[in-house]
Amino acid sequence: MKIHKTFKYNTLVTLWIAMIILVLTSFLSVIISNYAFKAIREEIHRSMDTTAKHMADKMDEFMWSRTGELTTIASLQAMKSLENPSEIEALLDELKRQFPSFSWIGVLDMDGNVVSATDGILRGENISQRPVYQSGIKGLFIGDVHDAVLLTKLLPNPSGEPMKFVDVSFPLTDNGGETIGVLAAHFSWEWAKEVQNSVLEPLQNAEDIEMFVVSAVDQAVLLGPSDRIGTPFVLNRPGYIEASTVADGYMNYPGLNWHIYVRQTEETAYKPIGELQLLIWGFSIGLAALLIFISLILSRRISRPLENLSAAIEKHQDGELITLPKVKGIYEIEHLTHTLYNLFETLHLNNKTIGNLETAASTDSLTTLSNRNGLKIYWQKTTLHHHSLYILSMDLDGFKEINDTYGHAAGDHVLQIVAARLKSAIREHELVARLGGDEFAIILYANAYQSEASSSMIDYKVATRIITEVSKPIIYEAFSLHVGCSIGGTLWSHPESLTDALAVSDEALYQAKANGKNQYVFKEMQQRSTYD
Repeated sequence: MKIHKTFKYNTLVTLWIAMIILVLTSFLSVIISNYAFKAIREEIHRSMDTTAKHMADKMDEFMWSRTGELTTIASLQAMKSLENPSEIEALLDELKRQFPSFSWIGVLDMDGNVVSATDGILRGENISQRPVYQSGIKGLFIGDVHDAVLLTKLLPNPSGEPMKFVDVSFPLTDNGGETIGVLAAHFSWEWAKEVQNSVLEPLQNAEDIEMFVVSAVDQAVLLGPSDRIGTPFVLNRPGYIEASTVADGYMNYPGLNWHIYVRQTEETAYKPIGELQLLIWGFSIGLAALLIFISLILSRRISRPLENLSAAIEKHQDGELITLPKVKGIYEIEHLTHTLYNLFETLHLNNKTIGNLETAASTDSLTTLSNRNGLKIYWQKTTLHHHSLYILSMDLDGFKEINDTYGHAAGDHVLQIVAARLKSAIREHELVARLGGDEFAIILYANAYQSEASSSMIDYKVATRIITEVSKPIIYEAFSLHVGCSIGGTLWSHPESLTDALAVSDEALYQAKANGKNQYVFKEMQQRSTYD
């Protein structure tokens, strides 16, 4: 009996401590794992977005540089008349030698005859019917990617692949400013592949990342996998994460609005997340096993004084005269109580920490507004009791120019001021959320305004108030900054989801921006065409 009781006590203590440790470590592991998953996923998307923008910037900067080189050579005295074709041709050959991305450079007279050209190619030919002459004689012309026509058989082509060019041409003028001809150039599209390689090379798993340059005219793939060149680009391919941007120019180069898309399979992109989750769980299980082992040893040490006390009591029950051993039984029990108190206090602190983590995960750190996660939580709670809400989608007009002109610190200041103005424009129980960048979402209680006006005017009044508040000047250091905002809204009714409502309000927002910005457009939920 004595052995059975001792064993049962040790087992009970060990099992309870083991259960507490397992529950605690499992709970913390889930929280940490989910938080890390979200952080890494956001970092992956941010990295892909940065890669797309880097590609767009490098392409625009390349075109700006080459155009500037042509402008520089056009300003030389030798180019101010067409009387010395050989000297002009020497300048053109030297420029091509310095920058091999020029496949062909030529000087045309007023009739479209090629007076001088690199390597003498097309010299004496009339190309007045070509866009480089017809558009270049009028002003700066930048032609989108196209197949070679006249130069296919005249230029070397070691790769054997179809040759493609980007054109630049503009008028040549004499010292008096009179047009005397056209300076035209073809850039080999191979330079774009070199830029692509330079952008992708430093990235991890670059071989699994697909990058596409897509024409803004017909959405055809200009640069990408060889089997996709010339085919229409398909957005939102299942199983991929995707980022995009537009190459919309650099300095005085206007750009061709090429669309840059970067995508990677979710399996490859999220592989580090799976590895991190395995590491977290492995560490948690190991830690739990270690703590259980320690608890077993401690429980045995705690039970030993109680066993001695129990043996003494049993002898006393048998009639023996004994002196109770001087054991630290009471101290051990007090110590155990104190330990358990500390354990549950630790659990409370951990729960408080988890609550802080949840708050941080649902709050935008810059503006202290709710973020996208906070918006979802608010929506889930609010729609339990309200079946009619206004959803407003808003972004800032002119914000990018402030970032570009005054820097990101100024942009952050503007976002903080706008956030404060948005909160002051709505009721306390309603919500403003920052979804990212300069994008915001606003949820209004429709029934909270019934005393003010008809439901069709509620959102309009609030949106107008917001537009007025946001448009007020913002003082930053010695500057007075100005932004506007465009707003799209809809009236949500049960049972559509938050995604449905935001999709409709986003459509309305796009319409507001298309109408001229700094205004509000309302769209009914039943008018959806692609979200039914």
